[in-house]
Amino acid sequence: MIPVFYADGLIVEKSNYYDGILNEFKELIKNTFYIDVNFSEKKMTQDYCDILDDNLDFKLYNDVVTTGLLSNYFKILYSDKFMVHDVQFF
Repeated sequence: MIPVFYADGLIVEKSNYYDGILNEFKELIKNTFYIDVNFSEKKMTQDYCDILDDNLDFKLYNDVVTTGLLSNYFKILYSDKFMVHDVQFF
């Protein structure tokens, strides 16, 4: 399991989440760094992909097809599945 730090919290994959994990994080941080923190669960009820599906409307046909145009379409449609970091494609 790899928790992902995100803005003001962290994200744990649903398949790895279990009751008590937030208390384990709290104790680990307290015992390691001597900092008393509190964690709370925030349900993720709305997916960004749902927002895109409801609002994404763009003209697919263009007289001039360029690699830049195609890469922008790819970025819009698949940004939740792929990422680029330091010229590395994941």
